[in-house]
Amino acid sequence: MMATEAIMRALAVRFNENADEWGLAGLLHDIDLEIIGDDMSVHSKRSAEMVKQLGADDAVCHAILCHNGAHGEPFQTLMDKALVCADPLTGLITAAALVRPEKKLSFV
Repeated sequence: MMATEAIMRALAVRFNENADEWGLAGLLHDIDLEIIGDDMSVHSKRSAEMVKQLGADDAVCHAILCHNGAHGEPFQTLMDKALVCADPLTGLITAAALVRPEKKLSFV
């Protein structure tokens, strides 16, 4: 989630958006995974609820909600689209590092 936060912050700067809000969406988008276990049908719904209860802006909550395509929630903002792109990218980068003998991002 920290990698997703970093990418989201960089994208926010690139697009002249609020880096703190975008970073928050990246950092907290998967906050519910330990709670929901393998039930992906509720993933991101619970995250969005948790983040809303913590006082996050509606735009952040919506980006978190729609990053799980299982809900069919439409992308409405640039932040929504950025999060759904950044999330799997961080997974790919991490996987690429872990298959290398060094197991370090600097070699990717």
